[in-house]
Amino acid sequence: MANETENVFQIIWNGILFRAGFLGIGQKCLICTVILGILLAGFYFAAFQDRWQVLEKKRKNLLLQQQLLSAYQTKSRMLEKVARQMELKTNHFLAAGRALPEKKQLAHFLKNIAGAGKDAHVHLISVQEKREADRGFYREVSWEMELTGTYGQLLDFLARVSQLDRIVTIETMAMERDKNTSLVRMICTAVTYQELSD
Repeated sequence: MANETENVFQIIWNGILFRAGFLGIGQKCLICTVILGILLAGFYFAAFQDRWQVLEKKRKNLLLQQQLLSAYQTKSRMLEKVARQMELKTNHFLAAGRALPEKKQLAHFLKNIAGAGKDAHVHLISVQEKREADRGFYREVSWEMELTGTYGQLLDFLARVSQLDRIVTIETMAMERDKNTSLVRMICTAVTYQELSD
């Protein structure tokens, strides 16, 4: 079998040499150049084909990494925005917590109510605790207050209560005018909030 293969190559080689004998020098140079070009191209692709494949893989990997980086940068900007919002909400929560008096501060709250009444020139007839209700992490404390004064003085009192450093809401209010004087009698329910102790 090896002899037959050698014979086939010998026949092809002799045919090329026989035909080459009839060609001119320019044609022989052209054939040599084409053969040399084919050999060099084969060598180039054989030697650098793996490198081209590696380069192509690295280029695709680079594009993928750039896309991931872009996505992570977008998420990072969003995370910074969420962190700022979280800080703002935390500050609001802490401020709301400071607006909830503790048990020992309820006396201070009543003193503030009395001071608002005095500054508004209303007469505070009575302040009585009405009820307490737990609401999760805080407790609602309701106070029934009875006051007398002019209509303007009572409005001034309510404005001063709304400006206290603690949260106070007026839930119910009833007003009755005295027929003999210009005074108005007001009965209202004020609700304040107390932080629950652990």
